[in-house]
Amino acid sequence: MWLTTVDGYYSISDTSSEGADYVCVCSHDEGSLIKMRDRIVDFAKENDRSVYVKTGAEDGMMYRGRFWIGKREHYENVPDRADHYEWRMSIPRDLLTVYNNLTVVDITYANFEARCQSEWSGTCNSDIVQRRMIALEDMSHRVDLLWPKQTLAPAGARLSLILGGGEDESDTSGA
Repeated sequence: MWLTTVDGYYSISDTSSEGADYVCVCSHDEGSLIKMRDRIVDFAKENDRSVYVKTGAEDGMMYRGRFWIGKREHYENVPDRADHYEWRMSIPRDLLTVYNNLTVVDITYANFEARCQSEWSGTCNSDIVQRRMIALEDMSHRVDLLWPKQTLAPAGARLSLILGGGEDESDTSGA
C-alpha cells in the first residue's frame, strides 16, 4: 500500500519481523517516519484511553503489553533489497489505523498539493519542498494519464443485497 499524507510518503507492507499484528512502514526519509510516530504518540498523550509513557530521550506508548517508540531502522545501498526505501519502522496495525484516522480528521483543506507545500515550507528547506512538489505533481499526472477509466466490474455484473444473512423483501432487480 502506498500512502501519501502531509507528513510524508510511505510504502506499507506485511514484512515486519515483529509479528502478524505489525506491518512495516518504509520511507525515503526518516523525517516522514518521525512525523507518523509523533502524530500517534501525541494523540496517546491527550487520549484518556491510551497508556502514554515517557522514557529517556524518546517517548512512546504501551500497546498490548509492549512498549512502542516507533524505532526506525536505516538501510543504505543494500543490494539485495527489491525496493529503494532507506528507512523502515514496524508499527502495530491498529496504530497505523489510528494514524490514518488522525490524518483524515485533519483534512481541513481544499487542495492536497497546496496544503503539502504549505506544511513542508514550514519544516523543510526550499530544495526539499521543490523536489517533493515535483514528485507529487508527477505522480498525480501519471495516474491521471495512465490509470484506466473503465470500471473494475465485468460487464453485466449485478449487485445483490443480503441483510443479516437472510432474504428480505427488497427489490434489487434495478441495482
